[in-house]
Amino acid sequence: MAIAVVIARRVLQTQDVQEEALALSVASFLLPRPKYPSWNDLLHAEDPVEAETLRDIQWLHAHADEFGLGVPSYRVMDRAARNGFLSVVRFLHEHRSEGCSFRAMDKAAKYGHLDVVCFLHEHRHEGCMPDAVNDAAMFGHLDVVRYLIEEVQVVFYDVALHWATFEVLKYFHLHVPHANPMWSARVIGNAVVYGHLDIVQWYYEHRPERCSSEDLERAVECGNVNTVKFVLQHTDMEYPRHLLDRVAGYGDVEMVRLLHEDPRTECTTVAMDAAAANGALDVVRFLLEHRTEGCTSDAMDEAAAEGYIDIVRYLHEHRAEGCTTDAMDNAVKGKYPDNSHYTRLRFPNGPMAVSRQDHFAVVRYLNEHRSEGCTRTALDVAAENGDLEMVRYLREHRSEGCSMNALCKAAANRHLNVVQFLHENRTEGCETPMIDITVTRRRSDVKRFVCELHEGEKVKSALVNILQTGDLHMIRYLYEHRVMEFPPWMLNEAAKLGFRDLVTYLVEHCLVDVIAAKPQLVRYAIEKAAFEGHVHVLEYFDSKKPDPSHVYATKAMDHAAAQGHYKVVKYLHFHGHEGCTTAAMDLAAARGSWYIVRFLSEYRSEGCTTKAMDKAAANGHLDVVRYLHEHRSEGCTVDAIDQAAANGHVSVVKFLLDHRTEGHSPKAIQAARKNKYMGILALLPDYSVPWKYPGGKPGQ
Repeated sequence: MAIAVVIARRVLQTQDVQEEALALSVASFLLPRPKYPSWNDLLHAEDPVEAETLRDIQWLHAHADEFGLGVPSYRVMDRAARNGFLSVVRFLHEHRSEGCSFRAMDKAAKYGHLDVVCFLHEHRHEGCMPDAVNDAAMFGHLDVVRYLIEEVQVVFYDVALHWATFEVLKYFHLHVPHANPMWSARVIGNAVVYGHLDIVQWYYEHRPERCSSEDLERAVECGNVNTVKFVLQHTDMEYPRHLLDRVAGYGDVEMVRLLHEDPRTECTTVAMDAAAANGALDVVRFLLEHRTEGCTSDAMDEAAAEGYIDIVRYLHEHRAEGCTTDAMDNAVKGKYPDNSHYTRLRFPNGPMAVSRQDHFAVVRYLNEHRSEGCTRTALDVAAENGDLEMVRYLREHRSEGCSMNALCKAAANRHLNVVQFLHENRTEGCETPMIDITVTRRRSDVKRFVCELHEGEKVKSALVNILQTGDLHMIRYLYEHRVMEFPPWMLNEAAKLGFRDLVTYLVEHCLVDVIAAKPQLVRYAIEKAAFEGHVHVLEYFDSKKPDPSHVYATKAMDHAAAQGHYKVVKYLHFHGHEGCTTAAMDLAAARGSWYIVRFLSEYRSEGCTTKAMDKAAANGHLDVVRYLHEHRSEGCTVDAIDQAAANGHVSVVKFLLDHRTEGHSPKAIQAARKNKYMGILALLPDYSVPWKYPGGKPGQ
């Protein structure tokens, strides 16, 4: 081994070898394949480690040309600086030329990487933006702030002080005299709002600025008792006298106590109403014991709506305002949060609800201890939401009853047990036949129950809705139980909607005799399916041909072409369907269906008429106009340019003028002039616009 090393050294000494290149080659040979084998992967690495990132970058740098990895963007160094990877930043600086952007130092400063900030300042020229100081101050990186201001001499703005931490603020105050004009009430305002008591105390001792009443309001709403207390003790500022009304609903009894003790504070009945509405029992109790404003019936109404049984009980036992029928109604509504029955109008939700929620318990309590009762809305809502327990309780213990909406909405929402209960125990009925409601739902048990309650004619009137849902189970149930006779038009409707399984059941079970007597029904159904583009329905009808050589003579291809259903047109042609006319290509051209026009031209012999190019031009389909001009001989009429000009299709008008000889009529100029299509007017021959074109002729 030693002899081999000596020989290798002598060989290398005789060669012109660059040590740096050799070192990189050896290093790249020894390095394992990277965890992130592309420059782009490095930018999106999750939880990167500095050593691994450096190794990956060294590998990518050495093998970029070999594996065609391209070059990195400046964002690679930006990302490394953000992560504080000094070794990576140094390697990229020394071995790559892509560099970085100002964001490199900005992000390094933001996350407190002083060593990276120093390196970038000493070795790079991109510099940074004022955000570097702003972010470093906000995150409390005092050493970075000091370096940027004293060494880099970065220009910064007042926002750096607005969000600075305590130590950084003291540094600005003592050591950065040119920052004096930037001090403002915003600095202490933010400290008050976000509860930084140490900053507030220091500020009152060393700075003259004071926070505003708006800042104090926000601090109160955020629940920062300490800063609010300090400001109230050291200032005589005026603030909204009814601030306590708004704060009471947030459930912070300490803040309520603090404002109550301040002689500048007043409140109204809104305070206790809001506290009750948001489940703040401690606040309700405090206000009742220490203040005289009281509450209104809204307090119990809103507490009941939210299901706060403890508050409802407390208000009933200690207050005389009572409630209204809204209490029990909204207690029922509030039980179903996924439904937007109950909308709070006066009291926004507070940040906490400390009282226990039990809507059913509230309903029982109100029924047993209060006399206001409820309205029919309560039972209606419970039925709509399928709450049989609530429906039964209200039916047995209340006399208000329900409306016809109860049964209808229970049926619409597929609550069979509620539908059965109401049908057996209530007499209100349903304004709309329930079959019309339930056919659009999926619960077959509800549908069957409802069908048994209705006569055949009422069920028949709902057949369109049944078909629109494609509910084969419902159709089968109606047929097997002989609820009604199925009319022939059902086949057309099922084919039109594309329900192959429903078409199959109708053809093979329900309408066998009808189709045998009127075979044209199949032809009509095929035309409907083609018009809507349902190839799978056409495949079924072809599979049921009595003879494979049988040919359906229909207008299906014309309908499919008119609607732009290319796959249907192809299917009909290759499966022996007859009945195509020139209308197929005419209508496809008018729609702009270039593929259908080409297919019909190449595979069919019916051709088209001049309407094809006329309508394609009118609708601006230049590709279709060009194809018809190059591959068909029918041509067009003056309507082509006339209608294209009227609709503003400049490219179509130009093509027709350049390649066709039919010309145009005065209508083209009249329509273009009326619609102010000056580009088209400039194309039309023998037309001058002296007031528009200084030369008197278009293009001059």
